[in-house]
Amino acid sequence: MKKFSLLLALTLSMLSVDTMQAADGGPAISSTSLAKATTSPAPETMLVRVRQLAAKPEVVLQLALPYWRSQPLNQADTIALGLALMKAANATDQSQDVIAIAARLRPLPMQPLDRRLMLGLLAAYIDRLHDPGRIRLMEDDVRQLAPRLPDHQPYIADLRAQLAGSYAILNLFSDSIRLAREAIATGSQHPGVADYRAWQVISIAEMRQGKIPEAIEALHSAEKASIAMKMPDDALLLSSFSALYLYAGQWQQSIDYTRRALAASHIAGRKMQINRADTFNNLGSAYSQLGDFKQAQTYFRAAIKLAKQQGQSYAYPLNNLGELLRQHAQPAEALPIFREALGIFRQQRDVLAQAVAWANIGASLAALGQREAGAKAFDQSQLLFAKIHDSEERLKMYPDMIANLRALHRYREAVQVMQVMQAYKEASDQRNSEQSRIRIAKLESVIDLEHQQRKLVEAEQEHLKQRNTIERFKTRNQQQRQWIGGMVASLLALLLFAVLAYRQSRLRQRLNQQLEQSNVELAEQRQSLAELNAKITHQSEHDALTGLCNRRYGQAWLERKMLALANDFQQGTPSPPLLLMLLDIDHFKSINDQHGHEAGDRALTHFSAVLRQCSRPDDVLVRWGGEEFLWIFPQLNPLEVDAIFQRLRTSLHSQPLQLSGEPQIIKVSAGYGLAPAWPTADTDWAPWLNIADAALYRAKAGGRDRITGLLPSGQVHMDAATLARTSIAEMLQDGWLREQDMLRNSDDTAADSTVQ
Repeated sequence: MKKFSLLLALTLSMLSVDTMQAADGGPAISSTSLAKATTSPAPETMLVRVRQLAAKPEVVLQLALPYWRSQPLNQADTIALGLALMKAANATDQSQDVIAIAARLRPLPMQPLDRRLMLGLLAAYIDRLHDPGRIRLMEDDVRQLAPRLPDHQPYIADLRAQLAGSYAILNLFSDSIRLAREAIATGSQHPGVADYRAWQVISIAEMRQGKIPEAIEALHSAEKASIAMKMPDDALLLSSFSALYLYAGQWQQSIDYTRRALAASHIAGRKMQINRADTFNNLGSAYSQLGDFKQAQTYFRAAIKLAKQQGQSYAYPLNNLGELLRQHAQPAEALPIFREALGIFRQQRDVLAQAVAWANIGASLAALGQREAGAKAFDQSQLLFAKIHDSEERLKMYPDMIANLRALHRYREAVQVMQVMQAYKEASDQRNSEQSRIRIAKLESVIDLEHQQRKLVEAEQEHLKQRNTIERFKTRNQQQRQWIGGMVASLLALLLFAVLAYRQSRLRQRLNQQLEQSNVELAEQRQSLAELNAKITHQSEHDALTGLCNRRYGQAWLERKMLALANDFQQGTPSPPLLLMLLDIDHFKSINDQHGHEAGDRALTHFSAVLRQCSRPDDVLVRWGGEEFLWIFPQLNPLEVDAIFQRLRTSLHSQPLQLSGEPQIIKVSAGYGLAPAWPTADTDWAPWLNIADAALYRAKAGGRDRITGLLPSGQVHMDAATLARTSIAEMLQDGWLREQDMLRNSDDTAADSTVQ
């Protein structure tokens, strides 16, 4: 569901080329006197009149366009008058006239600069034909023109950037990115307007394909170009940053860029302004995600008011306001807002928005105790979701729908919906990895690092300049001494020498002090850069919430360790295998549902702290995803697992989490296995983690709050080929693996059972 407005406001007018202005000159001629003419003037006379009326493009079109169409003109006059008419049509945004005139001029032989002008005027309107073939023809024209204008390559690059924008408008993203990169390659070594526009086109194309990190990276390149050209802040560019960071879940960055965009939009003389209603809606969405209810509500209401004043659709900020009120336990206030938003979405024929609005209405009715009406609303939402493919928004509806069905004692339907939700969740989890957030964080860190490195280079240059100054003064001092050497007999020379020596000494002392200070500052900047690099490395390898290692680090660690084990095996000195234990917090969803997501975060951090207390110095603790954790034991006898899990379980019971003023004991299920289960030269760790995951599933199925292991049976070894084609169930059935389960009763006692 589009909860905020994407402000990538890089419109075609922004990507157009500045056209040449006709020079004013000669006496003014009124349209009345022109209408009184009784004979058709000669082409030379008509051109003079058109140039005199350049400041009145409407009059130029009224006077000269019928003449140009009807009079038999030679090629030179056709081209000269046609280009003048294209300028007038461009000034009055008469796209059809621009396109029609260009169609007549294109086959004619023209001077390179005339053809450059024609293509530049046409490029601003070519996408309105909705014909990719016409854009490709223009691309060929530009390619043929380029070698004829070797001194006008920045202009050629700008034409390519415009055509790339036209491809993007027609959703031809691969062509758009290809031609935009050609524009960047065509320009000069120093960033120019073409680079600025081309990078923005690439950002649009990447964003429209859902590649948010790539879109942000392209916008940063556009920002670098604007900085290199010493351009002032561009409100539209900053708004684009704001929207992309909002999509990426970087709420504070989105707010910062939005405020910069608003500040830039107030500067007088700017040609393009941002849509303030959409901007306020984005601010409301960001503050809502940060939990600032008051600010979010203020900006949503401001967006609705402004959109109404400007005659724009206000359905999205209206729906966002309703969601905000419902999330803060105000369903009665939210319900009429959702219904009003639904009416607007119906008028707009926005199926996805209607589906989300019905889901919000259902949740509000259920919260008000009107559960049958809520169930009907959820059914309406389901019917609409069936027409589209949007599992993310459908997933948000399912928990409220299932809770409502359970309250109505319609358990069979609730189970069916839960199964559907699980299927969609698995599909969603496969698509949405944490790689995008990691890449965005790295990109921000790289930008910060580039800034620090630029400051370091400037400091180095200043340091070198000071050293050169000192050398110059040393040379001058030597020359002064040689000159004074021939004047030793003169007291005046001695006095002059004393004065000069004193001044040189003071100057040398001051310069040495400055040099010493510069060296200190340079050392501090290098230390700051090293600390920043260390911080970036730590952030990329650790989970921000729990402080444990993240999945990316865990995967890299397993790859290194499995490679070392495989090398030991090949050298005939096999090392003990790893023991991989997957842990999953029991009933974690009920904590979120009953106490809110903040309580869920507290549960995760509490469990992580206890897990860290129970771990050994060489163990590796990884937050694998959500409420699932991976505990890696580099060297551990499987017989010791029971005691370690019992220690964790006892610690969790003795340190309950306080939720809503009451103690809440966190319980956990675990599954474990060896990596590798049989000595092998294979370095793949995934099969062994799958065995631990299967063991975790058996622990969950067996009643939770327990640990189950799947270990190799006896001395039989399974080779890599057999492992690849054998399922875990077959390994258990055929005796390759045995199940070791630790059952728990209410007195925290354990009984081990082994299943061959």
